[in-house]
Amino acid sequence: MAGRNNNKGRGGGAGRGNNNNNSTAGRGGRGNYRFKSSSSKTGLNKELEGNIFDLGERSSADLMRTTQIKIAQYVGAHYSGDIMAELQTKTEFVVPPPEFPATAKARQPVYETMIRAQQANNLTKAERRKARIETDIAALPQPPD
Repeated sequence: MAGRNNNKGRGGGAGRGNNNNNSTAGRGGRGNYRFKSSSSKTGLNKELEGNIFDLGERSSADLMRTTQIKIAQYVGAHYSGDIMAELQTKTEFVVPPPEFPATAKARQPVYETMIRAQQANNLTKAERRKARIETDIAALPQPPD
């Protein structure tokens, strides 16, 4: 029993009751094992797979930046470059007012009067149709109660 406390012959301190050395060998060793998940996180969109921002991870600032860039590129490819620019610069895109040529500005009053005349013509047609339908309804025999 003289060598019981000196566990050199049994695997270098991996024996029973020596749990302070973080060894995983032997009975009772706690070890220094950390579980790493092999599954990658995915979002709702397959094209943005792997570009998921998770707050609790290392280098989360870099992850957030690259995720924002990938999202902006995806949105720009599917919708428009204006939206992509808004996401990248984080500023609102303001559409400048259109500049019409002088010839278009000169034709505008004539075009407006033509449209107003068409609208008035359609309104009188609808009123005549309504009056005709009302007279047809009034001419129908009344059903007995």
